[in-house]
This record gives sequence, C-alpha cells and structure tokens, in this order.
Amino acid sequence: MNNSNEDVSALKKETYEPKEVDGSPPVVSFSQLAQGAKEVVVEYEDQHYRLRVTRNGKLILNK
Repeated sequence: MNNSNEDVSALKKETYEPKEVDGSPPVVSFSQLAQGAKEVVVEYEDQHYRLRVTRNGKLILNK
C-alpha cells in the first residue's frame, strides 16, 4: 500500500474479531487489523482513509 493512488477495492477483505470491553466500543489491535502491514485503508461511507504507523510508533489517519 505504498502508492496513494492504489485501487483499494481490489484489496482482500479479512475478518477480525473485535473485543467488547464492559459495554464500551469494541477494541481492535492495529496489528490484528493490519496483519503485519504498516498501514491500512479504512472505508467509511464510501470514503477511504489511510491509518498508518509512523517511525515513532504513532498512528496517523489521513483522508
């Protein structure tokens, strides 16, 4: 996923098991979501957002 113009519709969609904690929103680890990758594309209301890990270990979300 290095090319920002990459066709994300062709990416394989994997399933994951979010954990519910005391009625709070589900908790999903980034490593489980990304499956070893440094970034993932999140689709929300027909929009694509990139969630990536920086060299300093922080998460960045870009549209």
